[in-house]
Amino acid sequence: MRHIEAVIFDLDGVIVDTIEYHYQSWCMLGEEEGITFTREENDKIRGLSREDSLRAFLGDRHLDDVEFKSWLKRKNAFYHQQLVQMQPDHTLPGVRDIMRQARELGLKLAVGSASRNAKIILEKLQLTDQFDAIGDGNIVVNKKPAPDIFLWTAGAIGLNPLHCLVLEDGAAGVDAAHAGGFPVVGLGHAGVDQADVVLDDLANITLTEIINRLPDVSAKHKLIG
Repeated sequence: MRHIEAVIFDLDGVIVDTIEYHYQSWCMLGEEEGITFTREENDKIRGLSREDSLRAFLGDRHLDDVEFKSWLKRKNAFYHQQLVQMQPDHTLPGVRDIMRQARELGLKLAVGSASRNAKIILEKLQLTDQFDAIGDGNIVVNKKPAPDIFLWTAGAIGLNPLHCLVLEDGAAGVDAAHAGGFPVVGLGHAGVDQADVVLDDLANITLTEIINRLPDVSAKHKLIG
């Protein structure tokens, strides 16, 4: 069995399905600005920072700095309107079971997310006190696919990235994990085919089964710094 000492969860699409909330908030912004935004386009920005997501949303359209910040603020306001309806039972299937199994195995738990709303969402899910560290979009400058958020999170729990299993649902997050030397499980198949293990979701599988599927990637992925 691969030696794993911690599980680092991405948030959006892994712990909770905020993807639809993001999609609806982008559509609300697009409706105001005459921009059509599809679900396929929304899938492509999974795991990206707020700023990079807006750049993708804009396409060839150019905004000055003041307008850019204003659009970000409006999109986030629409997103917060969506979050009002979030409840603890909105946690995705299998997540709480994997967390419980991790604790039973003596593993640490952490979050490594590009979302600046991560702590607000975890509070709504009543999960905040379950994690040893919470890394969010407010902590690092370089966002996914840079490995910084995962490296920060591993440092916060005092562990080598090789022993921290990352759970991700986006291509940018999978790339970020590999760039930092982390084994990574991709969830949902949309753009995560480069992950070490790919699953539909976390339901109906145990953490031990997931760890047993991991290849020995210690020689394949180098640590940063």
